[in-house]
Amino acid sequence: MFRQADLQVVPIILDWKLAPGLGINTQLMIQAPTGDYDKNRLVSPGTHHWTVSPLLNATYISPGGFEVSSSFQIDINARNPDTDYRSGVEYRHEFAVGQHVGDWTVGVGGYYYRQLSDDDAPGLTRGNRARVIAAGPAVSYFKPGAGLPPHLVARLQGVRRPQPCRGLHRGAAYRHQLLSGARNATTRFQSWRPSMKDLHELFNTLDGRGLATLLRNGEVSPGELMETAIARGEQVEPSLNAVSERLYDQARSQASGSSVRQGVMAGVPTLVKDMFTPMTGARMTSGSHVLGEFRSDIDCEIVSRLRHAGCQLIGTTTTPEFGVSYSTESQRFGATRNPWNPQHSAGGSSGGAAALVAARAIPFAHGNDGGGSLRVPASCCGVFGFKPSRGLLPSGPMVGEGWAGLSTAHAITLSVGDSAALLDATAGSDLGAPYAAPMPATPFAHAAGRDPKRLKIALISAISPWPAEPEALAALQHTAALLEALGHYVVPATLPVRLPEFLDATFDIIGSHTQGYLDLLGKMRGFPVAMDELEPRTRVILRERGQLPATRYISAVESMHALGRTMAGFFEEYDIVLTPTLNRAPPRLGELVFDDDSRSLQDFIALSHSYSPFTAIFNATGQPAMSVPLYWTADSLPLGSHFAARFGDELTLLSLAGQLERAQPWAARRPPLNACAG
Repeated sequence: MFRQADLQVVPIILDWKLAPGLGINTQLMIQAPTGDYDKNRLVSPGTHHWTVSPLLNATYISPGGFEVSSSFQIDINARNPDTDYRSGVEYRHEFAVGQHVGDWTVGVGGYYYRQLSDDDAPGLTRGNRARVIAAGPAVSYFKPGAGLPPHLVARLQGVRRPQPCRGLHRGAAYRHQLLSGARNATTRFQSWRPSMKDLHELFNTLDGRGLATLLRNGEVSPGELMETAIARGEQVEPSLNAVSERLYDQARSQASGSSVRQGVMAGVPTLVKDMFTPMTGARMTSGSHVLGEFRSDIDCEIVSRLRHAGCQLIGTTTTPEFGVSYSTESQRFGATRNPWNPQHSAGGSSGGAAALVAARAIPFAHGNDGGGSLRVPASCCGVFGFKPSRGLLPSGPMVGEGWAGLSTAHAITLSVGDSAALLDATAGSDLGAPYAAPMPATPFAHAAGRDPKRLKIALISAISPWPAEPEALAALQHTAALLEALGHYVVPATLPVRLPEFLDATFDIIGSHTQGYLDLLGKMRGFPVAMDELEPRTRVILRERGQLPATRYISAVESMHALGRTMAGFFEEYDIVLTPTLNRAPPRLGELVFDDDSRSLQDFIALSHSYSPFTAIFNATGQPAMSVPLYWTADSLPLGSHFAARFGDELTLLSLAGQLERAQPWAARRPPLNACAG
């Protein structure tokens, strides 16, 4: 036997049974020179040299017996002492797709061979780099206990050795084991349970939709997903300070309900922003001491829709007082820290949400945005933040229109697809809404998965009176170059916005609504809110804008509508606007804190909006806008790129975001402070 062929030893080095029917293994094939070399023998696998071949094999067999197999192999050859000939390094890839019918398997197999380096021999001048591509029908038979199937012979460019044909014929006993597991998948929870390490790996690699798919397929339970998210959150929370309230016991009591097994986000744990968002049993603070321990006895509409989508709501996230800051720092909860550098801000006002998503504790978190509160923290933390059009998502029943329509709810997500899927699950007006944005003809998730047409994009690099710093301009130019490489037409332009006048009118609205909200809170708790219960920033806003004449408030609202019409005209020439999300990198903690109520409101406006001058404009116009994480500074701090589209045109924005995500993926880029270690 050994005189006819070299001896091959192919041990399985590592073997993973990841799930019923799914197996991956690695092998190291060693061929020893035991055969006789005979150049005249036509069919002889004897090559009389050493070969070492690492292999990676993967097979999936469905419960119905459908198989997909693939094998990857590198051959590293020694010199043949009889001929002084050494073959180059060779690469082989085999695949097969087939159906098991009893002990038979019928399907299609394919083979790709490529020699990666030149042959070497005395007098050889050409490298003999062969390539072979083949495909065809394949049939195999294996009866358990009847032994292994025979090997086939591979003959390529004079190199002849016994070659186990993988794919449909590879490791028949191993395949039978996988097939048995697949057919018994309905009882997998009696025989296989994911370990905590397995669950952490799932969270490390999957977004919300991926986790929900596992739950719907019976791979994991709602309780397992919840406990993993809780463990991950507790791992990073001492460093982040991103959680306003833990609602673990309440969530555990609801984990067995049917609602968490349904919907696009079935069983996925997440948190709700503690800002104007009533949730049954949850404390409502809006980042302030004013309401103490007051708890809601109802779910607002957006919370109801998140539950209906299958989300498990395990807590609430931190915010600055009443959301009026681009940094999540409050006297009640302290500072929420950035997972990329804990000395820096996570942004605001949805800073707790962004920090938890960036740290990979959860794949997405609810938030809301009245001037950039989804997009600013998304930029600071290197994740995706999307603000929908005015009226697309519900705001009731507590709020008719937040800040005269400036504010809307949505989410901060790691993936574009999750953001789109959440829109599909939550969009649409609620009962009695004062107005509604148009719903698209196709699902948002479909848009995120396809590239947009060639777009004309207005590039806005500055707006008076606050220019962007060099790092923000570098991020903008990086994104513009990426867009051009993707085929889009990027044109420098100027926004038709007079920023100081716009911001002055904006705070007429914010001040009036803040006073109205505090009046409501006083009624809820039974006595008025005193000024000394509030933070200095809030006191300044109320002092200067809390008691405006009705005519001035109406004028401010009308100016927002006028700006919306102006921008609608601007967008007749452009499909998309691109600006910096922020004028500089995420600031250090304390830089945006306004703790002196002897200063003026104009001082606060300059402090905040010199940092983020663009985002609030699109709250006023009601247009959809997003921050996309495409750039990191020399100090490894993220800086997002900010895009806006026409009113009601979420589909174009999501298509562009998905294209950018595919061109420059960011999910694998993790901050130093993360939950991935498990």
